[in-house]
Amino acid sequence: MSTFYHTFFKNPNGDWRYILGFEPTFMPAEDLKIYRNIQWNYGETKAYLPWVKKMRPEDRLALLKGPSNKPDLKGLEWHYAAGGIWLGRLPRPPSATP
Repeated sequence: MSTFYHTFFKNPNGDWRYILGFEPTFMPAEDLKIYRNIQWNYGETKAYLPWVKKMRPEDRLALLKGPSNKPDLKGLEWHYAAGGIWLGRLPRPPSATP
């Protein structure tokens, strides 16, 4: 949630959405269940897999980890943004250009 607060208040008119925002109980029930499982497992990376399976190419998953602690979550490309934030996205399809 801290990532939400840092991002939202710096970019209140951003053209993106958050699955986890002001309050977890505002999430759809299925996503709240995933979030509670992440909490139950103390942020274990594998607990995020149900969200990864739901992701679309335009979606991003932000995880807080140190710069040398790239998330070990298969199925996503990872980019270290800054301030302990890693952004994961689905892999880009191979280029059609020869």
